[in-house]
Amino acid sequence: MRTPVPLLAPLALILGCSQTLPSAPPAPRAPEPAQATPISPPAPELPVTISTTEELEAETKDALRAVLRTHDVGRWVFTRDIAIDAFAIPHSHPVLTLHARYRKSPDRLLLLFVHEQLHWYLDEPAKQPGLAAAKAELAQRYPDHPGGLPEGGFNSDSTLLHLVLC
Repeated sequence: MRTPVPLLAPLALILGCSQTLPSAPPAPRAPEPAQATPISPPAPELPVTISTTEELEAETKDALRAVLRTHDVGRWVFTRDIAIDAFAIPHSHPVLTLHARYRKSPDRLLLLFVHEQLHWYLDEPAKQPGLAAAKAELAQRYPDHPGGLPEGGFNSDSTLLHLVLC
């Protein structure tokens, strides 16, 4: 039996998933038109720039390369523009930028990297209608959601985007 998941339906559309939870393995789907296609070559070969000669940035770059060699994240890479800025607030645009805070925590560094990459995925024009629908449903369900820092994103739209993304 399939159980509808209305809140996640727009997110499912964005991510190209079924709108229901399958009770059996999903049947093969026909190929979809070209959309946010992960970039080749695999992630371990991604160039990473550092903003200064700061030792923290070099350590973070090495840690990121080690994480990308350990985990196959090729399907989650949507931009090759990656920078390390030791004290920056991590962000995805215009260049995916990571800070040095998680250089000694491979799991957190991987999580941060994929999180910022997913911003690029959701930025694809084909994803915009589903993303807008998901944010509208979340805003309706949670009208008192945080509209700014520190409880939410930079603003209401950022909070809603991160509810979809995370």
